[in-house]
Parts: sequence; structure tokens; C-alpha cells
Amino acid sequence: MCRLFPRKLLKPGQTLVHTKYFTSRISQPPDKVKRQSTYIEAIQTLSDVSIFFGHYLMSPRTCRNCGFMYEVAQEKMTDVNIAVEILQDAFQNAFDTAILISADSDLIAPVAAVRKLFPAKRVIVACPPPGVSPSI
Repeated sequence: MCRLFPRKLLKPGQTLVHTKYFTSRISQPPDKVKRQSTYIEAIQTLSDVSIFFGHYLMSPRTCRNCGFMYEVAQEKMTDVNIAVEILQDAFQNAFDTAILISADSDLIAPVAAVRKLFPAKRVIVACPPPGVSPSI
């Protein structure tokens, strides 16, 4: 995701202090692995960006029609990492307004908790632009 996207969400007088990027490294196909690695290496050079990694877990599935067994990769820890970081930042008074760029409904609970525990803090939720994959 372009680093400028969060800046476009700022209102006049607001300053983007830090960006936290949450992802999991993919293992295939090779062209996507290369693109993801290049992107991660690039953003690791930025002093105002931190990267938090989850992981993928292979889960067995069975086709209901033919009984064929296969595995599906499921991303793990990303939403938990986001929840922990946004709550930790709220408790440490690290933001007045947080911008969460995600369409993951699993994050409704931590956002609600921040709003309940810290009514003066704002959490803005923005969905990523169409065509942007959070894992690449």
C-alpha cells in the first residue's frame, strides 16, 4: 500500500506521526513472494514505519463433491497484532486520532474498546482502495 494513502486521510492541522504495517510473509507463488519482499525491504528503510508480522497456517479442506483433500493457507495473528497495538497505543496516549486501514470485521471489538475506554480518542476506519491486497 502506498505510504501516501494514509496522509490523504488527514485533515488540515493533523500530522501523521507513525505508520504500523501488519502483514504475513507469503511463500508462493515466487513472483508474489519477490514483490512482497521488495515492498517490505523498501518500507523497512523508513524511520516512521514499523512492520508487524503474523504467519500463515495451512488448514486441511475436503471437497464436498468429490472428497478431494487439499490445504488452504489462513493468515493468523494479523488482526490480533492490530488489536494489541491499537489498545496499547491508546493506553500509552500515543495518539489522539488513529487511522485504521482495514476491511476486517474482526477489528470491530478492539475499535469499540478504544472508543469506550478512551472517549476523547478518535479511531477512523478506512477500507483499502479497491484492488489493494493487504498481504502484498
